[in-house]
Amino acid sequence: MNGLQISLYGLVIVYMISFFAFAVFVLEKITETQRLVSRRIDSVTDRKRQEELKKQKKKREKSKNRKNNLNEGIFATIGEAIFDELMAANILMKPEEFAIIWILMAFGPSFLALLLFPSNPFLPGVFAVAGVGGPILFVKKKQSDRARAFDNQLSDALLICCNCLRSGLTFSQAMENIADEMEDPIGTEFKRACNEMNYGANLDEVLNNMVERIDSADLMLTVAAVSVQRQTGGNLSQILEVISETIRERLKIKGEIKTLTGQGRASGMIIGMLPIVVAAFLMVLNPSYMMKLFEAKSAVYLVGGCVLSEMIGFICIFKIVNIKY
Repeated sequence: MNGLQISLYGLVIVYMISFFAFAVFVLEKITETQRLVSRRIDSVTDRKRQEELKKQKKKREKSKNRKNNLNEGIFATIGEAIFDELMAANILMKPEEFAIIWILMAFGPSFLALLLFPSNPFLPGVFAVAGVGGPILFVKKKQSDRARAFDNQLSDALLICCNCLRSGLTFSQAMENIADEMEDPIGTEFKRACNEMNYGANLDEVLNNMVERIDSADLMLTVAAVSVQRQTGGNLSQILEVISETIRERLKIKGEIKTLTGQGRASGMIIGMLPIVVAAFLMVLNPSYMMKLFEAKSAVYLVGGCVLSEMIGFICIFKIVNIKY
């Protein structure tokens, strides 16, 4: 191969490279506008996607916040209700602590009964019902006992208040004397009321809070009389003295009624609880003997009729001995 052929081959290669570069340049120029348009479309779509993702994220956050607020509101309402009930019963316990004890009482004994007596399915149910209802009944019993003791002390507290007002003291100072001189529960409640006034609450709010804590018709009457006297004026010591005499007479009548209806109330309790206690006793000792009662098809209707009759009889006896005055 001579030099001329080498030069021709080199020239052909240069032309081919130049043509390829020119073709690439021309194609790039031709497709540049299309590429710019596609980039802009992609950027716009990316923005839209990002905006949609942001909107979806915001919606998820809002829904999550709503659920959290709803849950917090529900738990806060339940906690406040439990706290009010504990305060009314004067049980010095946090709502969380009471809820934990309640759950343990509901599931602990029934679980142990299920482990110890696996062949008797009735016994865990009895323990579960007792564990769920036991703390509630305990709190309600404490509230009723506290309200009854408060009613018994209210007449003496009003007499102390009358003497303080006649000696020139204010009603707030009379409340402080009642808190210092009288025992629980009325001393504790008036001390709590005085603390609320020291923290900035007015007298009407303090008395209304006391009425909410103590389920007492006599206290409600006293608070209404004090509120009316503050708005219209008058001799508060004389009003409270009349209310004290009224409360004392009501307590005397209440004691007489309780004495006269004691036999009827005892009979109602015995008649109402005896079948339940006997059935539970037999179910624990001999479950197979009691389960034969439910083998017949008509047994369910008979048991239901017996339970309904027991409830009607118990309600009738309760209505007879529960005299309103």
